[in-house]
Amino acid sequence: MDKHIITLIVRELSIPLLTKKIFFLFSPFLLFYSACRNKTTGSALPVSSVSYENPAYTYLPDKKFVFETRRIKDGRLLWKDTITLQVFAEKLSNAPSQDKITWAYSDQVSVVTGMIQNDTMVWMHPPREGRYKLTELIPFPSIKLPIQTGKQWDYQLNVGEHYSDSTSLEWKGDLHFDQAYEIEGAKAFSSKFGLIDCTVVKATGVCKYGKTQLYSLYNNWYGFVYLEGILLNGSSIEIELLDVLDTKWSQNASAPSL
Repeated sequence: MDKHIITLIVRELSIPLLTKKIFFLFSPFLLFYSACRNKTTGSALPVSSVSYENPAYTYLPDKKFVFETRRIKDGRLLWKDTITLQVFAEKLSNAPSQDKITWAYSDQVSVVTGMIQNDTMVWMHPPREGRYKLTELIPFPSIKLPIQTGKQWDYQLNVGEHYSDSTSLEWKGDLHFDQAYEIEGAKAFSSKFGLIDCTVVKATGVCKYGKTQLYSLYNNWYGFVYLEGILLNGSSIEIELLDVLDTKWSQNASAPSL
């Protein structure tokens, strides 16, 4: 039996048309039957119907997260790529509140940036170099803990003009964004590891030129398994987790599934 046994929790459910209450034993890996491949539509099951605890830290030192990325415009795939996120056991010298991470690109370039992970939140910088430059304008991946449907939070972000792009949007000075996040519920996601339960987070970023959006799926074992960012011009970039290396949940280990 797997070492990671989840304590079963007794949950009382009231069912209409029945005269008595039925008690069920269930684990956090509940079966969710709502389709998740149509990732931006459909109603989400409320997280409050699931017994979630604060997730154990997901982004641990020496883990490598391999992602497939896709840029889409007007329904056409413009390009596809693979990038790798690595976590380190040290803080950023210029931002001591953030843990050091690197994004490694397919051209072998590796860029240092940061993330925050503690008992109240997970937040990270996305890949922002080269063809990923405009992800700076999209709300960054973020989730507040403990997970609860309807939880909202916001950030303000000033984006420097060095992120402007002559092919899409140019500006001078800082471009100010007001970003708002909300946990919408839970969905099953057909991932590379099997069917897994995820928390749905939606976010918007508003600036003087318009609005950007981020749709996130977060899993307690794997972290952010799927991100879909909508840019100011309506095109999108998708980032989907393919593999986790150098961990007990590597490609040679059994993945928790529904």
